[in-house]
Amino acid sequence: MKVLFVTDLHGTTWKYERLLRIAQALRVEAVISGGDMLPKSGDLFDQDKFIVHYLDQHLAQFEAAGIYYLCYLGNDDLRIFSDLFDETCDRYAHVVNLAQRSFKIGDYEFVGMNWVADYPFRLKDWCRMDTPDYVFQEQLGSGLLSTRQGWRELDDWFAYARTLPTLEDELARLVRPADMERAIYVIHMPPYRLGLDKCADGLEVGSKAVYDFLLENQPLLALHGHIHEAPEISGRWYATLGRTICIQPGQLTPLTYVTIDLEPMNFDRHLIFQATRPLGSETRVDDNDDVGLGGCRLRKRGCPKSPVRENCAPEPVLSLPKESVRGEGGQLPSLPRRPLVVKLRQSPS
Repeated sequence: MKVLFVTDLHGTTWKYERLLRIAQALRVEAVISGGDMLPKSGDLFDQDKFIVHYLDQHLAQFEAAGIYYLCYLGNDDLRIFSDLFDETCDRYAHVVNLAQRSFKIGDYEFVGMNWVADYPFRLKDWCRMDTPDYVFQEQLGSGLLSTRQGWRELDDWFAYARTLPTLEDELARLVRPADMERAIYVIHMPPYRLGLDKCADGLEVGSKAVYDFLLENQPLLALHGHIHEAPEISGRWYATLGRTICIQPGQLTPLTYVTIDLEPMNFDRHLIFQATRPLGSETRVDDNDDVGLGGCRLRKRGCPKSPVRENCAPEPVLSLPKESVRGEGGQLPSLPRRPLVVKLRQSPS
């Protein structure tokens, strides 16, 4: 079974449009969108318009293609639109709102959770204390919750948060898969200590509760997002936690996603830029022109030197070489169940 994992698209329509064509070209059985799906620029109270006028049609295309689409809202998506989002997903047999739910495809069970540990920013719709002894970060202002009448301002967010379940509590409430060996958790908040949570300023803001939960339960995979820049800052887009493999694609200027082939346990991280020059232009990036993302070299699709091509793409794009993780035979002390060897290779044709 092959799936595509992407996260933190924040309403970027060109990325959404590319997603369908990529999923069809790669013949994946499911796309997983791990939160923060709606625009965060402009008036957040207009996010419902994006659901109605754009996202609904986007999901309908996946339904028509017969590709499962597992998704949920994230911390920058207003919680007042949860019902609308749920109703939109429910229109389609292949679309699932995975927030605090489980869904089985074949032999694999997917479990989602979109709560996050508290942060300094004011929007608190999806925030929780991480653990009962959580120490709050310095805040950028009073807390805000979305309501149908506008913002509800919380003068004492800390006191209010202490009345809510912690992230540790929310994890314990999730549906327990029948078989952890074939369970895939989609948790917007990354665990701490693994390099998947590193901010641009070097601060590591991951969740102890998520780390402890994964270490104790040992699912097959855990898919994360939230900290867009983490892979480029830490140099890590995946990590192992006991026998569990944790993946965090990141999401900056290029469309970034990871393809996962579950039977051989192969993972590929892809970065695709939106081109600004017209199709057929002579501009290309030479072998000596490095791009500062993961030390990868950038080449234009269609460049005679590049093996990369994508038949489903009518517009020019720029593609970075793909980072690959391959399952191998043999045993490694750090991965007794699913040993991995990491290597870098170009995207196949």
